[in-house]
Amino acid sequence: MTEGRRGFLILATDLSHRGGIGAYTEMLMRALRTVRPEQPVHLITLNCDVETQVAQDCTVTHVASPSGFVFDTLRQTLRRRPTEVIVTHLHLVPLGLVAARLVGARLTVTLHGYEVWLTQRRILRALGNRADRMVAVSRNTAARADRFFYSWVPRRFDEISLLPPAVDPERYAPCPRARDAWRAAHGFGSEDIVMLTVARLDAAEQGKGHDRVLRAMADLAATHPRLQYVIAGEGSDRARLEALVDELELRHAVRFTGFVDDLAACYAGSDLFVMPSYQEGFGIVYIEALATGLPVVAGGIDGSVEALLYGETGYLCDPLVPTSVLHAIRTAIERLHAGDPRTDPVRLRDLTIASFSQAAMAARVDRLLSS
Repeated sequence: MTEGRRGFLILATDLSHRGGIGAYTEMLMRALRTVRPEQPVHLITLNCDVETQVAQDCTVTHVASPSGFVFDTLRQTLRRRPTEVIVTHLHLVPLGLVAARLVGARLTVTLHGYEVWLTQRRILRALGNRADRMVAVSRNTAARADRFFYSWVPRRFDEISLLPPAVDPERYAPCPRARDAWRAAHGFGSEDIVMLTVARLDAAEQGKGHDRVLRAMADLAATHPRLQYVIAGEGSDRARLEALVDELELRHAVRFTGFVDDLAACYAGSDLFVMPSYQEGFGIVYIEALATGLPVVAGGIDGSVEALLYGETGYLCDPLVPTSVLHAIRTAIERLHAGDPRTDPVRLRDLTIASFSQAAMAARVDRLLSS
């Protein structure tokens, strides 16, 4: 490393707890500070949650306008002369490539899932091949990304490496006091069975499975009259889902909370996390729920499978088949107190933290940087 050139410059669309990519960005910064404490980490982001606490000694620049983001990236690149440029969204690859080549740095691109398979821009396919490292949050995302980038353009990176997210075991932990307080605040009794989904309600991303859970609720009502469903999240798809709730006559059993600041309390107060999605690159909310000891029902055709350790820590279903979704939810409910390992809160938490701790992520980052 030459004098005057050191450290990491991260380009991000988001740094917050409001979405998976924003949360992942914070985890990545913490991992970098753990494995390379002598190297400064500077992040430039388009969106920033001021409440987010980044790792000690990391610096953050929030630039809301796209033109300002480009200008500040080039300015910071020339001033800091980093040896590593990391972009946390596929759409930032062109700018990241310019910045990296400007100072001879290595470019790493992190891939999360949905942003890859929805992208139609050919320039991103071509320029992506010029990255020095390509990193995916799951094998599912890596496989889909491998098909995304042009095979006839020589690749600078050898293969797509895996770097799944981490979960904070202190923030997400079983807490009887928080459970009682949350249930009391929302009017749930001790006999109620509370199902929870945490996700943005985006009309352009209807693959989370809210509608399929609601239809399963209608079938389960006769045998589980105390079943309740909490939908945490906000977005443009809420009106459609509320109309479906009315159509199914489930208004008494479904609650929309909007955006929730204290997700840990939501998990602690619920009995079952359900999100039969078919569009997850990984699904950080699954491991948050599992770290809280909450049983999980998830889709079995995307990155959700890896978050649930291939079914070892939860119930997988075919999210595109309503009867499969219904069967998985019914099975999970009936086994909540029946000694099934997939509903054992201690086991769920231990396995999840062992696989997705911040220390595990830091070790993977260390291997990545050393390669």
